[in-house]
Amino acid sequence: MPLTVMETERLRLRSRTVDDVEPIVAMDLDPLVRRYMGPPLDPEAHRAEVKRRILAGIGPWAVEWKDRPGILGLCGLSEFDGLPFGQIGWRFTSASWGQGVGTEAARAVLDHSFAEMGIDLVTTLVHPDNIASIRVAEKIGMKRDGFAEFRGVRQIFFSADAGDRRC
Repeated sequence: MPLTVMETERLRLRSRTVDDVEPIVAMDLDPLVRRYMGPPLDPEAHRAEVKRRILAGIGPWAVEWKDRPGILGLCGLSEFDGLPFGQIGWRFTSASWGQGVGTEAARAVLDHSFAEMGIDLVTTLVHPDNIASIRVAEKIGMKRDGFAEFRGVRQIFFSADAGDRRC
């Protein structure tokens, strides 16, 4: 099922298509982008997995400028079956860093999760050295709620509550 297309002042968030496979793979193979995400990926296996997930309708929104196509990154929400919260995540091409793209896209996804999806609590995990993602989480109104272990690495646990956003 296609994702809702969202537009912000500068960005369009849309469902990914098979035309996005190569740009996504290129982004995900960039050592700067992967720095806090774990070991390098096998390009062929990753390409197949990205294509499979796109064809299955699984995964985040593709983020691009409103006035021109081309993937700047991905931003999405993973829902947890039976639980009243989701986990937001984002990653962007290193060429798009420092332009407020992450904050603008993540804010749109967070607002959509509360207003349109009826999710009451959204969380994210951020590597403690990933200053840029910490800033994105804070700028979109997420609060630090301690630490959690994820894939063997201690991560900062952030959350945002729909009730706090309505104030």
